Amino acid sequence: FPSHDTVAEAGEGSPAKIRRVKAIESFRVFIDTYFSHYFSVSFGEQQLELIQDIQEFAGKKSRGPRKIIRALSRGFGKSTILSLCGVMWLILRRDWHFVIMVSASLTQAKGFLQKIVDECEDNEQLVSDFPELRPAKDQKGQNVAWNDLDIVFRGGSRIIAKGFLNAIRGTRYRQYRPDALIVDDPDEEKDVESDSRMQKKYRWFDRAALKLGAQWGIDVVLSYTTLSPNCLVTNIVTGK
Repeated sequence: FPSHDTVAEAGEGSPAKIRRVKAIESFRVFIDTYFSHYFSVSFGEQQLELIQDIQEFAGKKSRGPRKIIRALSRGFGKSTILSLCGVMWLILRRDWHFVIMVSASLTQAKGFLQKIVDECEDNEQLVSDFPELRPAKDQKGQNVAWNDLDIVFRGGSRIIAKGFLNAIRGTRYRQYRPDALIVDDPDEEKDVESDSRMQKKYRWFDRAALKLGAQWGIDVVLSYTTLSPNCLVTNIVTGK
């Protein structure tokens, strides 16, 4: 939840504080309040289900790690809901501290981080209400990390981008191991054409990515669109 310093900046009982408290409690309110510019029509069934999925990750202290897989159609804003709004909401709630964002390629994963940077730089109401989303600074006043590969926030959280098969073992941030793994669009057309490449991707996911967490474990959200019967999720389900 927001720190005492954040509350003090906004002022007791101020509209900003009330807005922030409501948004922290409800993921749907958070989206409606700060990200309505992405959604020009009412949410459909798939979107509402994904919003509820993310809401259920709240309250980390009272649960064990959660792992979910969701098949979602293209063009429904799944990446905006999950990899932009959802990640930021759970970081602000402090349910997630160190997030690994994975996609089929590093270029795709970097695109997700760039959208987060853009919102933190251009979404004035969001950053005014949550100043902990500003860049962390080092002793020289320089950004610690603020780019499409690596983001470190003033509030202490970090997000890094990885593509499938990138080096990932032993990833740490200070004393923290990753506590959330977001896998958004894990397959490309060229991947599913090769059984051997899909087997490599499955082994990387199973033996490296899923082993990243600390003793508590790691939350995992895998969101995909089916490109072929030979997709990553098929390999996960069959264990091949």
